[in-house]
Amino acid sequence: MDDFSVEGCSSRAWILDDMPPANGQTVDPNIVIPSCHKEMVFQSPKGAVHSDEPAFCIGKTEEPQAEFMAFLSRTDPSAYLEVSRLLDQGPPVKGDRKPAVYVKWGEARGYCEFKYGKGADLPTEMQWENACGSGTYCTASGNLNPTEAIYDADGPADVGSTLPNPQRVQDMTGNVWEWVLGGVDDVYKRIRGGSWATYHGYDWYLLADYRHNLISDFRGSYVGFRCVAPAMSAVEGPPLPATTPSTDEDSKK
Repeated sequence: MDDFSVEGCSSRAWILDDMPPANGQTVDPNIVIPSCHKEMVFQSPKGAVHSDEPAFCIGKTEEPQAEFMAFLSRTDPSAYLEVSRLLDQGPPVKGDRKPAVYVKWGEARGYCEFKYGKGADLPTEMQWENACGSGTYCTASGNLNPTEAIYDADGPADVGSTLPNPQRVQDMTGNVWEWVLGGVDDVYKRIRGGSWATYHGYDWYLLADYRHNLISDFRGSYVGFRCVAPAMSAVEGPPLPATTPSTDEDSKK
């Protein structure tokens, strides 16, 4: 897999997730420390909605438009031209830091692996719900208000514009619907979270447990995605003792 780099973001840029020890405690050097890509956060099964779901990393925000367009231009020029035309002709959703939109389900999956490496994909519904949390909505407070979610708006906000929820994830409620792994069949796939185009009177679209299905080849100004990846492991233990090659003299001792 080629490195994918846009504005300094590399598919090889894995770092330790920012999880400092509680109460100033030091970390046992023999403990396995989870790590995630710098644009992702670690999700532990401990205390999660689905506690039997293995640990994973998920995007802090929805994927930005500039990076998705760079991916399309390299992998599918005809799709790049189609989406470029839609961005120019459609509602005000265009912008480098706006969420990727007009994204097909299969394109989103390809992008996740291209950017984050083998094993990266769209989240399963259980992963998405773990990152959402146990609130009525996937917001910082678990409630719905304009300071925590982008909805009933003229267009989406830049990714990362809302406060992070308790799972340290942003944009989960509103902004754009998010493709996930799952659906009715091979044609109809699931979206979660609602969008900027969810107007008052349809607020149930924004509920944490609401599910909607779309044709997987659908391109919409209100549908985007975020990615998940396996949690990496960084083991920091004591150094191994130095060794030197044995010699004949050593064997005689």
